[in-house]
Formats: sequence, structure tokens, C-alpha cells
Amino acid sequence: VSELGYNAGVYLAAAGGMGAVLVVTTVAFSSATAQAGKSLHDHALERLFHAPLDWFEATPSGRILSRFGSDMAAVDNTLA
Repeated sequence: VSELGYNAGVYLAAAGGMGAVLVVTTVAFSSATAQAGKSLHDHALERLFHAPLDWFEATPSGRILSRFGSDMAAVDNTLA
């Protein structure tokens, strides 16, 4: 095997290894951010469900949905 062929093989192996590491880290990061978003959403929804009834009577449902939606969008944008 010539020196050029050997160097090309080493280069290809290094590039393939870096590509594999990139794929693994991308999948791990995506999974972690999705889990974090789900956890924050579940916690916020649980807190909303445990709010006092008089707060629901005093606050229009559209305002509650709008605020919850904008808060979740902010969380998603921060995690992305």
C-alpha cells in the first residue's frame, strides 16, 4: 500500500469517526432538550391545574391559554 493510500485511509477513518460522533451528540442533545421541554411543560401544567378556583373565575380562559402558550414557546425557543 502506498503512502498516499495509507494517508487517505487514515483521513477517511478520522472523518468517519467525527461523523459518527456528530450524529451521536446530535441525537443525545435532541433527546435531552425534548425531555427537558416535556418536563417543564408537565410541571407548568400541573401548577396551572392546582391554581385556586377563584383565580380561574377571575381570569379569562383566553388569557390563561395565551400566557401558557407564550411561556411554552419561550421555553421551546430557549431550548432549541
